[in-house]
Amino acid sequence: MDEARTNWTGVLFGFTVAVVSAFHQMKVPPVLPEMLAAYGYDALVAGGFMSIYAVTGIAVALALGGRMQRHGALAFLYGGLALALAGSAWALAWPANGWSVLGARGLEGLGAGILAIAGPAYCTSHASARHLPVAAGLTATWIPIGALAAAGLAAATAGGDPASGAQWRAVWRTGIAITLALAGWTVWLHLRGAANLSVPAGPGTRPRPAPPPGDADRSRDRARDRIMALVAVVFFLWSWEFIGFFTWLPERMVSVLGQSGQGAAGLYAVPFAFVAVFNLVAAAALRRGVPVTGLLIVALAVPAVFLALMPVAGGGWPGAVVLALFGAFVGLIPTALFSLPAHIYGRAQAGPRAFGVLMIGRNMGGIVGPLSVAALVRLGADWPSTILFLTVIQLGAAAAALVLHRRLAALGRS
Repeated sequence: MDEARTNWTGVLFGFTVAVVSAFHQMKVPPVLPEMLAAYGYDALVAGGFMSIYAVTGIAVALALGGRMQRHGALAFLYGGLALALAGSAWALAWPANGWSVLGARGLEGLGAGILAIAGPAYCTSHASARHLPVAAGLTATWIPIGALAAAGLAAATAGGDPASGAQWRAVWRTGIAITLALAGWTVWLHLRGAANLSVPAGPGTRPRPAPPPGDADRSRDRARDRIMALVAVVFFLWSWEFIGFFTWLPERMVSVLGQSGQGAAGLYAVPFAFVAVFNLVAAAALRRGVPVTGLLIVALAVPAVFLALMPVAGGGWPGAVVLALFGAFVGLIPTALFSLPAHIYGRAQAGPRAFGVLMIGRNMGGIVGPLSVAALVRLGADWPSTILFLTVIQLGAAAAALVLHRRLAALGRS
């Protein structure tokens, strides 16, 4: 690709790959109340429906991130689509046993983990330096867009007998349909050559071997790797709070606040709408020169206030306003995080390996978050105590971002 121009087809394709991955992961929370009513899953097993995605995501990042960097992402992408389809079909076939659904989610999660690495890599690699913040902003919207799609579909299909399982089945079948559509688009783009699906190397080409690094280069590379690991720590802590909170929010709205399934799905969608909008606001801010780590610190610290207010706000209009404000500031976080690999390594080196490290942090939070809240629910903790616990985790992420800012400043970046 011409380095001076953006291939918008490739950017849009990478964005779509990431959104499909997010839809598969985030389709559980809005239908979890119905699934619990229909099948009576244990709370920890139900929390595992989300956490298993993080386990498989880490396995994919560790085992395949480097291989995708060396050999190109296309073959792995096809495998990821096939795994996502197989896992979804498995859950539809045997939903009554919680452990069976957990296994199906694990298989689905292996596929979605591949998509979660390939999507951002495709999106950013097809963007010029000028449009890199825009690509990062689009990439950051993958979770809220996927969650909004799942919540909207769940709300549209709610209202029937929970024992029938009609709501969650409709969501799963839609996931299969969009995955098949993405597979078709992948084949079409590959045959047409409209985008470089062999990222990082172009089709039929090999990158030139770099000259052996000197001591200064090795030292600089090690420093960058340590900073990238710190970014993963920030992502871990924030994902712990974010995924843990939103996994159980609809169920808590139904069981604690007395919301209907449709009302809970609707309120669940409110913060994600603001997250998506402010992902792009953050991209515009970064493009105008706002320091990425400064934006990240503010975006992590301020939502802790709104998170702490949620038990007081309740489930009516005050609760919706607090959720919206929470979502607005949280929306700044993913754009900053997805901008950091290119900021640390340079655009040319910010490939699947760097995004794999980033996803390890996210997936670690995805393991701990839903299960820690499930454990609190099982121990009988009330909603205010759970929120206080998650607020402390959020503030921990802000503190880690402050350390990150200082490390990047020492390296001459911030």
